[in-house]
Amino acid sequence: MFMANDPSTISRQGTSVDRRYHHLTFANNLANFARELEMVGINTRYRKFCDIGSGNGYVVAAFSLHDCPAYGIEINAELIQDANRRFKFLPLQTQPVLLNANYYDKTEREEFEDGTKFRDIDLFFCNSYDYDGLRHARRVLVQVLAGPAGAKKGSIAYITSWWNPTDTLLDRIGFKPIMQEGSLTTKMLQKTKSVDLPEEFIRSFDF
Repeated sequence: MFMANDPSTISRQGTSVDRRYHHLTFANNLANFARELEMVGINTRYRKFCDIGSGNGYVVAAFSLHDCPAYGIEINAELIQDANRRFKFLPLQTQPVLLNANYYDKTEREEFEDGTKFRDIDLFFCNSYDYDGLRHARRVLVQVLAGPAGAKKGSIAYITSWWNPTDTLLDRIGFKPIMQEGSLTTKMLQKTKSVDLPEEFIRSFDF
């Protein structure tokens, strides 16, 4: 499980302090994610985790520090290079695996460098708190995770966004809500089925 005050997440040695402080902050925030999953009977330890739009790697590093095999998909190759540099300042047993790909394109996201398939992932994370992020959250759920080419049945999606999809919409795309909180919505969803969605419906979320 995630430990909010785990000393392994921060070091006071030299210039690495600031970098590790940022990772500690993310680890503290993501502790809530683990606790919520445990409330519904899911232990995050050793489950494969993927950050959709992993950016500079803070989130995947936080998961990796807590024994969760961490993967990220990022379109921007420079951000991946920056993330890999940051990982060198952390006491990681296993380095997160980052894939430079368009996560909206099923052919690009099929397999990571270590042979892990997209459909091997147990937990997905999408953190989106601005307008572009809201659009990203909609697209991730409908265009990336839903459908036969998306996440596997039973996988968990943790979506943080201003967007609050209705339960009717979620059922249509094959998900059920597990937990929801706050006005800045956090929705934890579980994929219950793979539904073939019309292209017109999928494209309607690309705005």
